[in-house]
Amino acid sequence: MTGITSSGFEFEINDNIKEDWRFLKAVAMADSTDESDQIKGYTDIVTILLGSAGEKRLMKHVEQDGIVPVKAINQEVLEMIKALKTDKEIKK
Repeated sequence: MTGITSSGFEFEINDNIKEDWRFLKAVAMADSTDESDQIKGYTDIVTILLGSAGEKRLMKHVEQDGIVPVKAINQEVLEMIKALKTDKEIKK
């Protein structure tokens, strides 16, 4: 699946990722009540969704004044996951 988030980030995600054990495990950790597990799960989700190169592109895309805002990463990833769940490509 390919798409563009509302901020203009172009992404490509393997449609079969929903069947990947690592992705499922990362989502479960992100839903944990333990804050450390949540952080680990969420960072794993980003890496699994986009790969290392894609994650770097995303960080550069949202960077502001030398900072990569967590809120901005969250928004981008939520849009990509929503597109993945609905099997709809998103375009600006």
